Amino acid sequence: MKSVGGKINTIFFGKNWWVHLLRGLLLLLLGLIMAFKAPEAIKVILIATGAIFLVSGPSTVITAFRMPEGDIRRWVLMFTGLLLGGVGGVLFFKTNIAEIVIVLFIACFAFVSGIFEIMVAAMLGGGWRHKIVPALSGAVSVIFAILF
Repeated sequence: MKSVGGKINTIFFGKNWWVHLLRGLLLLLLGLIMAFKAPEAIKVILIATGAIFLVSGPSTVITAFRMPEGDIRRWVLMFTGLLLGGVGGVLFFKTNIAEIVIVLFIACFAFVSGIFEIMVAAMLGGGWRHKIVPALSGAVSVIFAILF
């Protein structure tokens, strides 16, 4: 079986590994703030999350453009990047409607990632044992998104 791990790491992390590290550290900081100061920090968290999404969205779109032209993952990444950028703009500039946006974002993200997991399961080699976990995970994500 051919390993694609190195290729995926190059595509996603490549020369800009520090962007992902910075995003992870900021998200960790936001999680800690939420855990200990939730009532006082909600507006700040929404604005900071919006700022992170405003940076993550365009960087994800740029990553999508670096992928080969015929690769279906390119369109999934491009959609994800545009969604992140749009949600980030609303969270950053319109915090009063953020709750609705967050629910819609979670539903959209669950739906898209579920479809992607089902596609990955279909492309995996081997028997049904290799395909069952990503297929079930994708189906649960899609159902969750529809219920949301």
